[in-house]
Formats: sequence, C-alpha cells, structure tokens
Amino acid sequence: VVAIGHFLLERLQQPVHDWLMLILRGQLTDGTYDQLVPCWRLLTRKSVVYSFDLFAATDR
Repeated sequence: VVAIGHFLLERLQQPVHDWLMLILRGQLTDGTYDQLVPCWRLLTRKSVVYSFDLFAATDR
C-alpha cells in the first residue's frame, strides 16, 4: 500500500518537476545539465577564482 501511494505521489508531482527543470535549464549559473558551463563562465572572466576542498573539513 505504501509503494502504491508513493508511485501516485510521484506521478502527481511530475508536471511540477518538469516545470522546475525547465526553469533551471534557462539559468546560466546552473550546472544541472552541463556541469562545466558555470566553470567556463567563471574562468573566462577577468577575475581571480578561488576553490576550497571541504571534504576533509567534516567531522567523523
């Protein structure tokens, strides 16, 4: 019964999901469909770019 309800909820939310993904596709700074596009936009500017690796900063 839970799986059927989950399936129906996903089907009802599909149009909202599609609409939001369409909005994301139009954003120049979003990397959902192509993760390198925002990086190339930053690198083509005449400014300094910094990057931080926070992988080791988490508590274990």
